[in-house]
Order: sequence, then C-alpha cells, then structure tokens
Amino acid sequence: MQIELTDAGDPATREAVLAPLQAHNAASAVSVGTSGHLAIWLRGADNELEGGLYASHWFGWMKVEYVFVPEHRRGRGVGQRLVATLEHAARARGCRGVWLNSFSVQAPGFYEKLGYRVVGRLADKPLGGEDVFLAKDTGLGQMPASLVIDPDPQPEDRDVLRQRLWEYTNSRLGVPYTPGHAIWRPLAVVVRGDDGEIRGGLWGATGRSWLYVDLLGLPPDLRASGLGSRLLRMAEEEARERGCIGVHLDTFTFQARPFYEKQGYSLFGQVDNYPDGHTRFFMSKRLDA
Repeated sequence: MQIELTDAGDPATREAVLAPLQAHNAASAVSVGTSGHLAIWLRGADNELEGGLYASHWFGWMKVEYVFVPEHRRGRGVGQRLVATLEHAARARGCRGVWLNSFSVQAPGFYEKLGYRVVGRLADKPLGGEDVFLAKDTGLGQMPASLVIDPDPQPEDRDVLRQRLWEYTNSRLGVPYTPGHAIWRPLAVVVRGDDGEIRGGLWGATGRSWLYVDLLGLPPDLRASGLGSRLLRMAEEEARERGCIGVHLDTFTFQARPFYEKQGYSLFGQVDNYPDGHTRFFMSKRLDA
C-alpha cells in the first residue's frame, strides 16, 4: 500500500477517492434522492454572461455554489428574484431546503432578509472576517417572477460566474486579484493498493487561509487501522505549509462526526433533516493554536 500527497485536481482521482464514501452511504440505507446541477443566468443584450446563480442538489437539499449580480443590476430586486427562482426549482426537484455560505464581506444580511437562518459561523475565513452558513426550508418564500433556468449548465459559464464573484470578493477584502488566477489549490492524499489502483483517500483544497476537506473515504478493510487519522494529519501538515490557519469540513450522522471529534475538530454549525431524519454537521479545527 502506498500513500501519495498531491495537488493534482483531476476529476478521475476525485471519483476514485469518492467511491468508498459512496459505498458507505449506500450501506447506510439513506435515500440520496436525485442529484444534479442547475444555473440561472443573467445575460446582457448581446447574450454575454453578466452574472447569475449556480447550484447543486444532493441528499434532498439544494446548495448555492455561486451568486453574482453586476453592479449596474443591483438595487432592482434582481438578486431576490434569482434566489426566489432557485427556491421554486428546489421545490420542483423535491428538495426540502436550500443552504449556502457567504463571507461577511459578501451578503449574509441579504439572505437573512429573505428568510434564511444562520446555522453556523466560521471565524477568520477570510482572515479578520467570517464565513456565515445559512439555510431555509423550501416551503417558505414567494413564487418568483420568470427567469430562465438552465438544467444543464456548462462548466465554462460556471467558471465565468465564479471568477466574477472572486473579483468582487477580493475587491471587498482589499486583496489584488489576477484574472485567471485560481483562489483554491487542490490537495489530495491518495491511498493506492499494491496494484497501483486508488482505494481511497482524502480530497480537498486550500484557499483564503483555510483547508476545506471535501471527501475522506476508505474501504472497510482499511478502516480502524489509524489510516484515516494519518491521512488527515498529512493534509493538515500540508495545509500549514501552505499558510493555512485552519481546516473545515462537513459530515453526516451516518458518517464520521465522532472520528473528527477525536482528531480535535469541533462543531460550528448544522442543518437538521439533511437528509430526512439525519443531520449535516459543519466542523472545524484551528491549526494556529
């Protein structure tokens, strides 16, 4: 068995790391429901992409990934219409709620005015600020005015939206931003068998002085051996080398909250009934303590 730490962000490696976690979820007899992505685009008269909203859904909840409204469209209710349209789409897809996270220099107050409740706060992300986690049941909210929903958004459109959001956020933080520069740097710790095949590992990314652990999965025969702790420690050490002050992640009641607590992680927020009868936990650990 080999353990390999890399900053390669190829989708095939992520899928291989994800496989044992998906198998664990399936064995837990938890209904995943439908999953997918959608976008609501704002386009100018020349059809150029100006902004919009990009979201994904899984386990019966819709997650807002990116929202950006250009300055000349603000103050006209466009952002409210985008969110209301998404809530309508979430209901249509059987989602029980919508959730998101927003930096304190972005728009948490805007979402609270739309009925979103704060379910967690992560201090010093970004440095000197706060990452605010918010959620709302889809039974709330008004039916929106019509906007066009794209059920199959293209990656290049998503990337335009993400870059414009990053440019706006960096301007609020007083941090220079170079177009085309990635805010997040991939980090993976891959476990390979003797045959070289990936058997599991950890997948995440560093940025804004934090490591986000997106996935950590191992097959049953490699669990309870200290390997999971080792993967996490390797990722934490690499995050320190990259100048990170902390790590955050999320897990479910049928996954690994006790494991993370043993590694020094503490709860900073949660969303109940995600999926039905379960809870999604948001956890963090400071590396600068």
